[in-house]
Amino acid sequence: MLFVSKKQESPKPIIYFAFGDSYTICTGTSNTNEHWPNILTKHLTALGIATELIANPSRNGFTTQNIIDVELPLLKTSNLDFATLLIGVNDWVRQVDIETYHKNLNYSIDEIQKN
Repeated sequence: MLFVSKKQESPKPIIYFAFGDSYTICTGTSNTNEHWPNILTKHLTALGIATELIANPSRNGFTTQNIIDVELPLLKTSNLDFATLLIGVNDWVRQVDIETYHKNLNYSIDEIQKN
């Protein structure tokens, strides 16, 4: 839940990038307006926090390794201010060992925070 104490007008939009898997693209929804990153962007903007979702390259079945191989390289061409990362269920389903999962997750978080 997001709480904003008062409506603020942002001078320029916050650049937002959504990293993840099928939960991030909301598999089963009929259009992108129903994806939660799009809904978050809409709500933030309505609160006076101008936000622009520049990318949601998430895909069904993505694991933490896919974040590293497919999504993180996109950071090189983005100038993001804000990111979300929703990943892990497919690592669990595929029985990726916990050490590999933690290593990949921590690496991904570190790379996103460097940007």
